[in-house]
Amino acid sequence: MESRMFQVLPVLVPAFSRLTVDQKKEWVSNTASIVTSLICGLGTLSGLGMGQLESNVKFNILQILVTALTGYWLSDTIFRLANMHVLKNRRFQCFLLVHHLLGIVAVQVAVLHREMMNVKLMFILMELGSLFINVRFCLLDLNFDRSSPVYEGVSYAMIATFFVTRLLPVPYMYYEGCKFVIKSYKASSIKVEVTDKKVSFEEFEYAGLLKIITGQTRISGELNECFHKAELLKTVIDQTRISVNPKMGSKKTSC
Repeated sequence: MESRMFQVLPVLVPAFSRLTVDQKKEWVSNTASIVTSLICGLGTLSGLGMGQLESNVKFNILQILVTALTGYWLSDTIFRLANMHVLKNRRFQCFLLVHHLLGIVAVQVAVLHREMMNVKLMFILMELGSLFINVRFCLLDLNFDRSSPVYEGVSYAMIATFFVTRLLPVPYMYYEGCKFVIKSYKASSIKVEVTDKKVSFEEFEYAGLLKIITGQTRISGELNECFHKAELLKTVIDQTRISVNPKMGSKKTSC
């Protein structure tokens, strides 16, 4: 892959051949990052433009983006480790390695469940902020005039994309996260009302994993909860009623 990049880049950018060895290595990494940023940006925007009824498609898009991002971070980690003796600024290289490894772990959480899809897509959208950062690095390697319209335009675009993709979504992401935690807490503290014929759970809220009262549930009090993983795709369900008929055999569940 690296050798092919060294063949393609001189054709696309003739000035590439004048770069030093470490600059050429950085260009290979920056080019891969630019392509990944474009994929993540376009994929995320298409996912955010979909409604709640298309959550299946959203999750498929998220899986593809996580795979692409994980592949880039993993390959770039290996690339930098293999070329550490050539690349300059050792402290910056170590920072990138830690960033990549933490990012690989973080994005895997996104595909463990299907809640807060928009928040997860916005998290992936942050990668779009790397687009003009890498373009700017490439221009600096080419000793581009910093007062030129091209360099200034890239710098302004870098600031704008950084603000829109990495700062602007943060309040919404925190709001949705807090709302999810509150809903989860409410769902875990459901009160049981015992009547002559059934136990009713009112205002049941879907909070990540749908709670089902099993045949082992004791009407006397503490519930033995099990989770119905097949319902992960559903969004928050408000005012759902789940009932257990204590007179049916060994307390079988009826919904």
